[in-house]
Amino acid sequence: MSKRPSKTVVPKAAPSRTLPVPTKPDESPSRAVARSVVRPTVLSAFSLGAFRPAGMEEVPLADLIDELCEQVQRTNSGDMARPVGMLTAQAHTLDAIFNRLAYRAASNMAEYPEATELYLKLALRAQGQCRATLEAISTIKNPPVVFAKQANIAHGHQQVNNGTAAPHAGESENAPNKLLEAEDGQWMDAPAPGTASGADPAMEAVGEVNRPKKRGRQGKD
Repeated sequence: MSKRPSKTVVPKAAPSRTLPVPTKPDESPSRAVARSVVRPTVLSAFSLGAFRPAGMEEVPLADLIDELCEQVQRTNSGDMARPVGMLTAQAHTLDAIFNRLAYRAASNMAEYPEATELYLKLALRAQGQCRATLEAISTIKNPPVVFAKQANIAHGHQQVNNGTAAPHAGESENAPNKLLEAEDGQWMDAPAPGTASGADPAMEAVGEVNRPKKRGRQGKD
């Protein structure tokens, strides 16, 4: 009886964990490695490989870095579909954690009040993180509008009137001068000289010889 030929088992090659390090002109190899290691996409790729779920095949490091770089470029160009989707999925996960911890708290309420308190604290913490995640989604979808009031900055003395109405047509722009005038174009004259009191004869009114015959506007020197 002839034997069946045995099958040759080829071991599955492990995903490459080699970090690709591109070198720039006039750059030392050590500097190129340092530049590659501090890249956010490289650090995230190592973390994703370490925290991947059980049973999920490991992705080659180079492919994972390339995909992360593409996602970063989309976000920088204004495409926020991926971040919004990621936050929405995380909000559902946090909601599941909250409900699970709340159920555990209720199960221990009768006999283990300390465990109940611990589970409730963790449940409410997950609930708070879920709320913050939903608020972040709302901020991305509907960014707040900022109204900036005008700021007038100058050296020396100044008067800033923000929000005041402009003067109407025919109204003088130099409003403070109206306090010195009884009517437009007429300056207020000094009152008539009073009579000196008998209690102090030395304090007498100034004689008319020292007064001008007609008071008018005085020009600048």
